[in-house]
Amino acid sequence: DGYFPVWFARLHTTHKTPNNAIFASSLVLFTGVIIAILSPDAYVILAGISGFGFLFTWLMIALSQPAMRQIALRDRALLYRAPATHIIQPLTVVLIVLVMVGQFFTDGGGVTLLTVLVWLSIASAYYYFVVRKKKQRRHTDEKSHVE
Repeated sequence: DGYFPVWFARLHTTHKTPNNAIFASSLVLFTGVIIAILSPDAYVILAGISGFGFLFTWLMIALSQPAMRQIALRDRALLYRAPATHIIQPLTVVLIVLVMVGQFFTDGGGVTLLTVLVWLSIASAYYYFVVRKKKQRRHTDEKSHVE
C-alpha cells in the first residue's frame, strides 16, 4: 500500500520470509527490553500507551461515525435504526476525551501522554511527508495513463 519503504517487504530468496521487517521488529523489541531494564515504571508506561491507543482508536471511530452514516444514507437506506445518535455520538466523544485526559493524573500518565504525542507527531509527519505525497504521485500517474 506504500505506507512503509519497499525494503521492509523484501523476501529472503530461499525461505521467502520478510527478513528486513523481522529484523526491524526485533530491534524495536530489543529497545523495549533495554527500557524495561533501565526504567522500573516501563510496564506502567507501556500499559498506559496501550490504553491510550485503544481509546484513540475508539475516538476515531466515534468521530467518523456521522460522516460514515451520511455516506451510508446517501448510498442506500440503512438496514437498522440507531436512535439518539445525535446524543450518543457527541457524548461518546466527550467521555473518551475525559478518560484520555484522566490518564494524565495517574502514575506515569504524564510520561505516557508525552510519549503518545511524540509518536503521533512522528507518525503524522511520516504520513504527511512520505505516504501522502507517494499516493498523490501515484494518483497523478494513474490519471495520466487513463487520458
